[in-house]
Amino acid sequence: MDLSNFLEEYKIFTLRGQKNKKEKLRYTARKTFEKSLQRIPTAIDIQVTDVDETIITENTKTVTAIVNNITDNDQTALDEKEIYLPVGTNVDIGCYCYFDNCYWLFIFKEHKEMDAYIHFTLKRCNQIINYLYNKEIYHIPVSVVNLTMYSDGINDTRYLSMGDAKRHIFYGSNPVTRTIGEGVRIMLTRNSIFRVTHINDFEYNGRYTGANGLIKALTLQTVLISEDDRDNKLAYNIEKNDTKDIKDDVQGLNYIYLGEQNEYVVKSDKEVEFILDAHYPNTEIIKREHNKCTIEQSSNIESVGENIMLIARDKNTKETIDMFIITVRGV
Repeated sequence: MDLSNFLEEYKIFTLRGQKNKKEKLRYTARKTFEKSLQRIPTAIDIQVTDVDETIITENTKTVTAIVNNITDNDQTALDEKEIYLPVGTNVDIGCYCYFDNCYWLFIFKEHKEMDAYIHFTLKRCNQIINYLYNKEIYHIPVSVVNLTMYSDGINDTRYLSMGDAKRHIFYGSNPVTRTIGEGVRIMLTRNSIFRVTHINDFEYNGRYTGANGLIKALTLQTVLISEDDRDNKLAYNIEKNDTKDIKDDVQGLNYIYLGEQNEYVVKSDKEVEFILDAHYPNTEIIKREHNKCTIEQSSNIESVGENIMLIARDKNTKETIDMFIITVRGV
């Protein structure tokens, strides 16, 4: 008998086709996990999006996975779950799954040397935002956190009170959500509009260093305008494209220094009025003329880095003509 053939058959029999004992143990662990998916009560069939898949549809793949509680759900821990999926599942941080009538967002990945399964942490999505992109409305599940430590939600001025609440919005990175940038307006409820003031799209990823993953958007409460569709919970955003008349654009610097004044003008044939989208304690419109306004910025250094939105609208119809972001800079 050929000794080399005998040794090869012996390896196949004892190592189950693997190269060495280490590979055999990994293979055994993976098969053990796959068998447990058929026995463990917490193993369920759920829909899971692929990497860069925008939303869950009827065509989204179904995967058998194990879902466990991390801790009791309360106001400090919120509702987070652990999920274990078979190796090779096309999923990463920023993907979504759906079970128990809720959307869940993959927010953390556990990197393990023993390649028996893949392990993530899920966060429950508590809202859905409607976002118009390329003339199509996308329903994006998000997890919204109220930043009460930064704002009590009301800014009291001399004559009135205005909402200035802040929210953190968590959502997955995909070709549609990556177009949500600073200045984009989002309707969280039919009575509240928030404007994105900062995007954190680099902190959480799983596949490899520098991959897309989880996006955290910091938002500031802003004013409702006539174009906001409250019935369909869709905030209005002006799309800059070739069909928009350049005469309707706000002309002026997109930044303002501490202690300075900037002038902004719209060369439209319409009679234009200017407003700020929120109350800014250190920024105000000090002069309004026909189709022109002057903004003054105080010398308060706490304003550095703020993004202010200037809204130009038709004085007669109140139709929004343009929205213009101005960044406060230091000296």
